[in-house]
Order: sequence, then structure tokens, then C-alpha cells
Amino acid sequence: MMAQIHINPIGDRIGQILRNALIDRMTPHGIPERPHYALSVNLDLSTQPFQTTGHAKIVMSATYSLKDLQQSKHPVVLTSTVRAVTSYHSHDTPYATVVAESAAQRHAAYQLADDIVESIALYFYGERAQSLCKK
Repeated sequence: MMAQIHINPIGDRIGQILRNALIDRMTPHGIPERPHYALSVNLDLSTQPFQTTGHAKIVMSATYSLKDLQQSKHPVVLTSTVRAVTSYHSHDTPYATVVAESAAQRHAAYQLADDIVESIALYFYGERAQSLCKK
């Protein structure tokens, strides 16, 4: 079922990283020609510096919805929010700080991708179990 999900574009660079991570995890053999589902993700990112330690905390959250493209009455079958928190060290050189911040953001995006995939997999597992019980 995961291979039948079209993942809609997510804005900005970190959104692209998150989308690519989702594609790698859910549709490793390519984007489906006729998807059964569509996944939409809204990303929120905040950076909170710690003034005394030279560290900063990145809080990234993603609100997502999975839509069944075959249903017209109630197409949204799953909606949820996941959150990831990472941190990085601010360096004396600006370039090193930018690299550290970028790596922390990428790590958070990968965490979100893992959490979204797990949640969708559990949804499909539950749907499958329900359909087997009805038989």
C-alpha cells in the first residue's frame, strides 16, 4: 500500500529533504503512476538558541494528512502531527555554525519521515486487520 502513495511537494529546502526521505522510505521503486492515496505535509520549524551554552535547539513539526483518492465522501483517512527536536553547537566561525544547523535540520527531517512512515504503516495494518475480521 505504501507504494501507492503520491507525496505532494513540501515547501522550501528542508521540505524537499523531508519529501525525498518519505519517497525513499515509501516508494523506493519510483513514484506510482496511478496512486491510490495522496500525502500532504505542512512543516513548521523553529530554532531556539541557548544563550549561555553556545547551543541551539531545533524544533520541527509536521502535520500530515493521507487522502484516499478513490473516496469522494470522506477522502481524508488519516491526519496527525509528529515532532522532532535536535540541537547543534554554535561555532566561532559562521560557516561551521551553518553546517551544524543544516545537519541538525536534516536529522530532524529524517526523524519526522520515520515517524510519518510508521504511523501510516500502522494505519494500513489496522485497516487490514479490520478487513480480515469482517470476512
